[in-house]
Amino acid sequence: MKPVLDAVVKLVNTIQSRGLNHRQFRDFLHSVQSEYSDVLFYTKVRWLSAGCVFERVWLLKDDIVSFFHEKQYSAECEMLEDTEWLSDFAFFTDLLCHMNNLNVKMQGKNQFIDDIWAHLKAFKLKLNLFAGQLAKNDLSHFSRLNSIPSNLQSSGIIFCGDFNSLPHSPTYNFLMSGKYECSANWNRSSDASGDTVLEHSLSLDSACGTPEYTNYTAEFTGCLDYIFYSKDILEVSDVVPMPRHEQVTAQQALPSEYFPSDHIALICTLQWKKS
Repeated sequence: MKPVLDAVVKLVNTIQSRGLNHRQFRDFLHSVQSEYSDVLFYTKVRWLSAGCVFERVWLLKDDIVSFFHEKQYSAECEMLEDTEWLSDFAFFTDLLCHMNNLNVKMQGKNQFIDDIWAHLKAFKLKLNLFAGQLAKNDLSHFSRLNSIPSNLQSSGIIFCGDFNSLPHSPTYNFLMSGKYECSANWNRSSDASGDTVLEHSLSLDSACGTPEYTNYTAEFTGCLDYIFYSKDILEVSDVVPMPRHEQVTAQQALPSEYFPSDHIALICTLQWKKS
């Protein structure tokens, strides 16, 4: 934990210890209408303050990155853009917040020693539960860590562009179904005998479906462009409608005065599915 704590404390000190930086950072948070107006100092004497410091930096991490990029101090916050470091930071933030919750339960009036002892025993059982869940990659009680895509399988795939392939073509069918059987003579230079089966396990879908056309010229009209995505991990939340046919054909074909390319852009919003 110490390397993560040292990095967070250094980041906070970089913001807080320089008067101009600090004022500009507070002004920046105000300008982006952040819920919080500042980061918090860490105090060694009150070691539980680390949880509050971590949580505040976590909540402001995107704003901190934007602020340092704007000031061209990208090196100061590069760890906040490192998924591996961010995973460690998220884990310790979750853990420290659990410890802070325990600390709050043990405070206040009318607390007897048996009440405090009960809280401690319950937290010990909770730690055993956490250990068992983490061993099974169950992050139910580590929401911040769970929000970070840690690998290709969990973050999903977005595969898009001009595939130069119509719907129901071999390329399209292969990407959508995950399987395509090639005849023995599909590659004349191949020495392989018998059919060849191409397979993948990406579980893809087309975010914008198959429009009537994405390429419209005087010689050809058809759908050649797609945004494929991992349908088990991602979901489509919004799709920008295609332009009306009258707009596309206003100057006979594409490109035109209004469309600089002979391809029409596909635009959508994808988000991770809630676990």
